[in-house]
Amino acid sequence: MKKKSLILLGAGIAALSSQLYIDVLVADFRVTFALIALGIFIYENKEINPITMGFATAVSVTLWRVTVLLLDGTYTVDALLGFLPEVSFYLAYSLIVYHFVHSKQRFELDRYFIILTLADFSANVVEIVLRITFYDHRFYGGILTTLLVVALIRTSVVVLGVFLLRQQRLLVVREEHEKRYRRLLWMSSLLKSEIYWMDKSMDRVETAMSQAYQHFEAIQYNLNPEKWSEEAVNIAGSIHEIKKEYELVLRGVQDLLDVKYSDNGMTLSSILSILEEKMKKEADRRPADLKLKVEQGRDFFTYQHFLLMSIFRNLINNAYDAAEKVNRQVDVHLTHWTDGEYHVFQISDNGSGIEEDHLAHIFEAGFSTRINYDTGEINRGLGLSIVHSIVSESFGGTISVASVPNVSTSFKIRIPIQSLEDH
Repeated sequence: MKKKSLILLGAGIAALSSQLYIDVLVADFRVTFALIALGIFIYENKEINPITMGFATAVSVTLWRVTVLLLDGTYTVDALLGFLPEVSFYLAYSLIVYHFVHSKQRFELDRYFIILTLADFSANVVEIVLRITFYDHRFYGGILTTLLVVALIRTSVVVLGVFLLRQQRLLVVREEHEKRYRRLLWMSSLLKSEIYWMDKSMDRVETAMSQAYQHFEAIQYNLNPEKWSEEAVNIAGSIHEIKKEYELVLRGVQDLLDVKYSDNGMTLSSILSILEEKMKKEADRRPADLKLKVEQGRDFFTYQHFLLMSIFRNLINNAYDAAEKVNRQVDVHLTHWTDGEYHVFQISDNGSGIEEDHLAHIFEAGFSTRINYDTGEINRGLGLSIVHSIVSESFGGTISVASVPNVSTSFKIRIPIQSLEDH
């Protein structure tokens, strides 16, 4: 917001607040709430000059009161003149704040409390002196004590207001950091799946390199020349398969950023909370009628949250894809419980199911039953391969599937507790 608009907004708020007041000693001398609004506004908008803000507030408050008198039909010149000393109050207040706070750019709350109390008390004294000098007003002897008490009360409210606003901003910042972390974690889990597959493919690269070196030695020493053609074809075939796998991975990576994965770990409840939020948004984006339900057993802490997220995300996405083949609501359930020394996770759905002759191949890399007949694009077929590899190789667990075509599908994962939990 531009400074001029900000000043007008602050002056307007102060003017409205000035309508809440208490008459003290004489009718024209008022203790208003305007100073509370002004004190908070100055603290929250450090780029605004307090003198400018004080002047704008004085004008705004005066115009507001004149307008009220005009609407009431009680406006007189004497009434207007009675407001003028209050203008000096706001100007004196803003000058003191400027001198002790704004010019030094120091806004610690404890120091701000002392300065505002001094400014409030001193500005009231200035106004009283003007009223005594030019308006022949009379005040009782304890007025200074009253003004000090008023200053302390109003300043306490200002500081309390600033403190509450600060706490509210900290809460917003924490929530924003949590949202960013959730987005980062989600993005990282996507990339982690692909990186996991690339790491796994390194064994095949090493094998192909070994074959190539052995083939070179055979040629160099003229060993078994009758097998050279077969060996060359085998090496080319291995490299071709590696190339296909990496092309699939690169398609999956897209424009994801390079991130690091070492962190402080997470609880299962946090992992499932993030997963549920993201997958429900994914469900809303899809044309199928989808409903996701997550049920958790005993909570635990783990550093393996990226891998768990990859497992759950791939299986739920498979269920979502299957749901697009049926014309009914599809319920997807992720259920967790412990069974002896194992954590058990089950992802089930009542979608299109899997054909019996496909069940034996669903964990093979590149195998897919999903193809877009409009575009000719086939699913990459890496999701279940990644899931199987993570469960069996990284966690030492097992994964099984049971499915009835057009009725239901259920994946059950059993992972040793010691592979997941970190104490």
